Amino acid sequence: MKRYRLAVVALTVSLILGACGSSSTKSTAGSTSAPTSVAGTTTCHFPRPTTIVNLAPQPGQDPLGDPGWVDGPQLAVDQVNSAGGICGQPVTLKQQNISSSSPTSDLTSFLAAVGESPSAIIGAGDASNIVVPLIPSIAKAGIPVVTLPDAAIEYLGKGTGSKALFPLSPDPTLSIQQWVQYAIDTYHPKKVGYVCVQSDVGDFSCQVGVAYLKSKGIQVVEEYNGPTATDLTQQVLALKGVDVVFTTNYPSPGGVLLNQLADNGINAPVVTVLVGAFIVAAGNPRASTIPNIQGDEQCAGQAPNASDPVAVQFRAAWQAAFGSPAVLYGPDSYSETEFVLKAIKIAASQDPAKVTVAMGEVPQFDSPCGPMVLNKANNSILSSIVVVNYDASTRAVKSILKTIVIP
Repeated sequence: MKRYRLAVVALTVSLILGACGSSSTKSTAGSTSAPTSVAGTTTCHFPRPTTIVNLAPQPGQDPLGDPGWVDGPQLAVDQVNSAGGICGQPVTLKQQNISSSSPTSDLTSFLAAVGESPSAIIGAGDASNIVVPLIPSIAKAGIPVVTLPDAAIEYLGKGTGSKALFPLSPDPTLSIQQWVQYAIDTYHPKKVGYVCVQSDVGDFSCQVGVAYLKSKGIQVVEEYNGPTATDLTQQVLALKGVDVVFTTNYPSPGGVLLNQLADNGINAPVVTVLVGAFIVAAGNPRASTIPNIQGDEQCAGQAPNASDPVAVQFRAAWQAAFGSPAVLYGPDSYSETEFVLKAIKIAASQDPAKVTVAMGEVPQFDSPCGPMVLNKANNSILSSIVVVNYDASTRAVKSILKTIVIP
């Protein structure tokens, strides 16, 4: 994608980047000079630029590489640097590809990111099959890693396994339960279908969702398929007579499901559980099936009707910087980068260990994804999900239907 960086329109953000917070952190050899007080204002001075690494599928290098992975962090860093950087030095953003389809190569990618000696790593993929095998290495490296939505689904409820790992997602168990409750309140179903892909994310979300539906006295038809299934006729025929279809299938089996539901005359609304964007963008459903989807997203600040002032300002900044509307993953990756930059500022240090501690000291702020603050119980950062529908022609988020705050 041709990019336009002629103008970076600063959002109204609370980073005051010419000076650092009131931390009394002492200097770490070669990384940070101690803050000093000048006329009542605490300042700090870094000896070199701050490095952060964006570890994400890169456009042109990975099948799921998307401009949003790359441009969101770049916009956040450009805005910080245009305001003077942090502690007198600019922020350097380095890009490192990570595979969406070959987890065996992901450790090599992660170690390459660690080799850049960053203060933090962002991105780290958007699927649990990428992140979960890296948990021991993340813990060993001791560098704060912020993952995008869905990356920690099945382990977040049990703790992330490393104090340095920070999923953007809200608590997944509560997210799924609240999402299913939304569908119950909207459609008042007596009988539903739940089509589950057999994978870590699919197994977890089906277990939680099916149990919640049954606890409400709703009949559930459970169907399962593998992650590479190309024919779901058996599963679809079992769904005759259901009021709602829930599914965790992604990406391609999700498109197969939508197409075969339509082919067999099943017009029940399809409620995607944690996978709406994957199905619509990469699952190849026919355009005529897309209006039947109600998707849940952790972030949809790119949606044209996202009316929060911060989301509006974000979209204007994106348009000015890149010459096109904000895209999928743009607000997510921008917001996680913004959170990390705030933590570095509060830490007044480039030392990853101090930045990790400072992640818990970032005060709640409004981002394009909604309110953000660290939930210290499970290291998650966001506290809401949004219900969306999708544009059949562009396959982008069309509008936000409801915001659900996760208790």
